Amino acid sequence: TTIGMSSGKWYCEVTINNVGSETKIGIGKQDVLTAEAGSQANTWAYINIGDKMNNNSNTSYGNSFTTGDTIGIAFDADGGNLYFYKNGTAQNSGTAAYTGLTDGPYFFHFTARAVGTANDLSANFGARPFHTAAPTGFKALNTANLPTPTIADGSQYFDTKLYTGDNTASRSVTSYNFSPDFVWAKSRSGTYYHGLFDILRSGYALYSNATSAEDTTEQIGFASDGFTTPNKTGDFINANNANYVAWAWDAGSSTVTNTDGSISSQVRASQTAGCSIVSYNATGSNLTVGHGLNAKPALILLKSRNVSGDWLVMHESIGVDHFLKLNETQAKAGPYSNVFTSVSNTTFGTGNDSGINSSGQQKIALCFAPVAGYSAFGSYTGSGNNSGSFIFTGFAVRFLLIKCTSDSGQEWVIIDTARSPVNVADEALYANDSAAEDTNSSRDVDLLSNGFKLRNGSSGATDFSGRTYIYAAFASHPFQAARAR
Repeated sequence: TTIGMSSGKWYCEVTINNVGSETKIGIGKQDVLTAEAGSQANTWAYINIGDKMNNNSNTSYGNSFTTGDTIGIAFDADGGNLYFYKNGTAQNSGTAAYTGLTDGPYFFHFTARAVGTANDLSANFGARPFHTAAPTGFKALNTANLPTPTIADGSQYFDTKLYTGDNTASRSVTSYNFSPDFVWAKSRSGTYYHGLFDILRSGYALYSNATSAEDTTEQIGFASDGFTTPNKTGDFINANNANYVAWAWDAGSSTVTNTDGSISSQVRASQTAGCSIVSYNATGSNLTVGHGLNAKPALILLKSRNVSGDWLVMHESIGVDHFLKLNETQAKAGPYSNVFTSVSNTTFGTGNDSGINSSGQQKIALCFAPVAGYSAFGSYTGSGNNSGSFIFTGFAVRFLLIKCTSDSGQEWVIIDTARSPVNVADEALYANDSAAEDTNSSRDVDLLSNGFKLRNGSSGATDFSGRTYIYAAFASHPFQAARAR
């Protein structure tokens, strides 16, 4: 199915038109949806002999079923409980077949396996009346029944603009639906550095593809609906006739002193959009820093301002004891106990490693927490085929960042729908590299109304067989309101 279940209570039915040797009805996580239901660790099923099955191990559960029977699946994603019904009768006296399934998203998952005989199923997700009314509190799985999103229009908090440089002083880039607080700009047509600018540092440049300290000769101006380029000609984000992309995020309306951590920090945060900009001074000793999100950050980009040093990246999918470098192509490093040390709803912690916490270093941290229907951060395993991994995000993807964590030499790939308005999307930029936009098919991705699908299994940077990848994605619209691409 195409809708992932991470919260709520959901029901569907499967009618057995012609039972086969193995008919399996259940749920699974997205990494196993091409495998047989119940055959892997992340899929749970009720099978026609009456057993339940998980990780290819089956035990007694309910009654057998055959041609003409209707099997109901009731999944309580809030409580993590999975129930099955046969012709309206709860199996195993209504006791859940499986419990503890709270690490969504999960998807309805069926297998019709035929060995010497036909196997035919019909699924009903509520498009017609159910054989038996759904259990109390359970709903049909469709977009109309999904929770109302906090952010109905992603462009109110994040957006992408394209522009052409004109080599003038203070060129304006406008028409964002918010006042940007963090801007990331890059030439598409030339080998210019990526420029990262935020309002806490007065718009001075840092470069994602370099270790250099803050460049105070390059400063953008923040406006109510955009920004202006540095007040000089020949600039790297306004060269004459060069094509550019500028991604921008809203991080709230005010900067405050935050005392949640062991040291004070200056924080500008939008808890609604899960985005904060954090400035603080390192001490050389273990410390914690308040980030202002009131939710656990899933992604942190951390950089020294006044001295050269790597961009250190914490991503929830690799664990707080590992890190990546935004300016390099290496695999994840660690485990280390003295780099990133903790992350919570109020603070993140760093150890005494000199690369992250030398006394006298001025630090900037860009922190992001997931917001349902607007942003998502996760991982997947490469498929190695050209009809590859599908990743459910619950929204129409506007911006996508992918990095291989298991193998070195792979770029930080950036795809977006402004530069790739139709699928397949293959206009790639690399956060670690100043190179111009790469438009070959090696980074093919479909950016969809409910997630993204990789389209080149030979790509080491996005979908190579068996490799592990992390991603960060931001929405144009939640799935409920998104149009298909």
